[in-house]
Amino acid sequence: MDSSLWLAVPLLLVVEGFFSGSEISVIACDKLKLRAQAARGSRGAVLLEKMLKKPEWLLGTTLVGTNLAVVMNTILVTFLLVELFPARGEWVALAAVSPLVLFCGELLPKSFFQQKADFLAPKVVFFLWIASRLFYPLLWLITAVPGFLSKASGHARPAPLVERLDLQILLDMPQTGTDMREEEIRMVDRLIELSGKTVEEVMIPLVDVTAVPEHTSREEAVRVIVEKGYSRLPVFRERIVHIVGILHHFDLLLSEDRTGTIAPLVRPAFYVPETKQVYELLLQMKKSGNNMAIAVDEYGGAVGIITVEDILEEIVGEIEDEYDPARSLYQKIGPSTYLVNARAEIEFLNEKFPLQLPEGDYETLGGFLTHRMGKIPQEGETLRFGSLLFTVEKASARAIQQVRIDVQS
Repeated sequence: MDSSLWLAVPLLLVVEGFFSGSEISVIACDKLKLRAQAARGSRGAVLLEKMLKKPEWLLGTTLVGTNLAVVMNTILVTFLLVELFPARGEWVALAAVSPLVLFCGELLPKSFFQQKADFLAPKVVFFLWIASRLFYPLLWLITAVPGFLSKASGHARPAPLVERLDLQILLDMPQTGTDMREEEIRMVDRLIELSGKTVEEVMIPLVDVTAVPEHTSREEAVRVIVEKGYSRLPVFRERIVHIVGILHHFDLLLSEDRTGTIAPLVRPAFYVPETKQVYELLLQMKKSGNNMAIAVDEYGGAVGIITVEDILEEIVGEIEDEYDPARSLYQKIGPSTYLVNARAEIEFLNEKFPLQLPEGDYETLGGFLTHRMGKIPQEGETLRFGSLLFTVEKASARAIQQVRIDVQS
């Protein structure tokens, strides 16, 4: 028996460990740091950014490399052990190869490469680039053939590189050894949640929308825009559920005629069904250049509006500016007293403050109070819940708008 064949076993384990570890390093590395390194002229970072533009080829390279090493090592170890133990060589090989491949070729390298991902990813990419050229025929097969079959079956859309469930599992894992901050983890978590949300869950309901009829004078429209601080106003015909367009404040400012109505200045409305997926809408709004969409129900009536800002707030949290004070979800007005927008979600409030409000057939603070009181409360009405005292500060005949919360000891 050639003793040099035994030397090939640990060598193939190293090859397997390299490819499996490289896979986790290019996924786990900090992409912002990578971009900064590329801007400073790091050749490895530049090459890795280029290869990440075709992730199916990059991860296909690690997949082919890992599997080739595993298959070759399995065949080699089986052959060598059968030579040593003719009667039970296959069983000995089965017992030896599995833990060897699992621990030395997968778990240990992946753990090490993940901890050093930012440092190793720009280094290993040169070897991955060479391997991708060597594996080109195989990579072409594993990328082109599935794509052809998908098109032939009428499902041309490629599967995502990382599934939503995979990301959620990664987020739930301990973050020891990574550079992800708690806020970054929350942001990715919100992004995952957003992928399952519909327009109905994110939109501003029609009851909270400021809109003007199409026969409104331009002078009155200017007054509303200045008073409310909005850059766009929905315009309706006869009833608010029949929104016909959007009035932009620039069109008013640039208009020379100050005496007519706003009708000639109204831009066409961008309508979307309330059941549309939010992430699909965001892509559509980016492509069309629309910043506001009108959500409609199955009968075509408006049920709310949604803006790009509303969608982004679902990812990064509340976005505030000097022209938008009314949209702030809460304001601390005393040591243990808060003024809260009734549209604030229960989950957000429980996360921000130790309120421990129960979940139910409602999502917002206004819904919680309406559910508890069995009616739409009027201004000044109160509700005590544990150590919390809720006072309705502002309300209309149809909904609660603002609530004061006193946390009592």
